[in-house]
Amino acid sequence: MVDENMESKQSPTAKQLMEAFMMMVRTFRDDPSGIPGCKRSHVMLLYCLKQASEAEALGLRISDISKRLKVTSPTVTQWVNELEAGGLVVRKGDGEDRRVVRVQLSDKGEQVLMKVKDVWLQTFNGLVEYLGEQESQSLAASLVKALSYMQQHRDRLKQTSLGGDM
Repeated sequence: MVDENMESKQSPTAKQLMEAFMMMVRTFRDDPSGIPGCKRSHVMLLYCLKQASEAEALGLRISDISKRLKVTSPTVTQWVNELEAGGLVVRKGDGEDRRVVRVQLSDKGEQVLMKVKDVWLQTFNGLVEYLGEQESQSLAASLVKALSYMQQHRDRLKQTSLGGDM
């Protein structure tokens, strides 16, 4: 049972922070890339492949992508199908095991990622101009510190019965 006085015990600053975080999440959830039609899930998958391409030139298996993005293999398969239809990724057979199919970023996928990165850099350059250099540096440091806290808090919740029921 939730303590009825719990909300009244909460800090107004905590509520303000929570609302600010939620507004940021909503703002970037719907169109994170700034490119119409480019879904958040697609950008995540393309970025995952880009990160892996430097270490694993052969590409990644669907199961590898699934583990890295923490989503199910059928979900990854659907995303790969959509990206492949758009020419953003390619599937290639594994040279050592013919049963294995690997997914690689195509040249077009690389171009889309570069465009997304450019849009994001423009956005954040605008934010630096808007806030000023010093406030931007302070915000960046605070966000890194907040992320560290949130990750530790999430890990603690996972270890408690409260986190296990969520």
